[in-house]
Amino acid sequence: PPWLQRFLTELAQDSSTNDAWMAAADALDGLEAAIWIDALQRAFVDFSLVAAGAPARYFPAQLPAMKKIAARSDSAQLSETMKWLSRQRAVAGHPLSPKLFVQSVLQRCAIACGSASGREKA
Repeated sequence: PPWLQRFLTELAQDSSTNDAWMAAADALDGLEAAIWIDALQRAFVDFSLVAAGAPARYFPAQLPAMKKIAARSDSAQLSETMKWLSRQRAVAGHPLSPKLFVQSVLQRCAIACGSASGREKA
């Protein structure tokens, strides 16, 4: 999806003024959580594959960005975030504030990807 492509591209750049997760949160406003969480879960599977030297399975067109992100990310944190995303999918239909839920999930993903912008906001 275009929002994920922009999110990954911005995370790969990792500039200190980069607000990748906030821009992605705005793009996801109004979209059903199960849809975008599924895309994030698939992206994290790809991060793990790329970190292990395997090709991306779900988003091969994003391989250059994924390589940059995987190179600076901790594999244990990527794995933990995949598990966390599974738990978030289970409760996605019940957030009190959908916008806050989107921001929270994307910020955690940015942090797991080693993004400086995610660490600054945390």
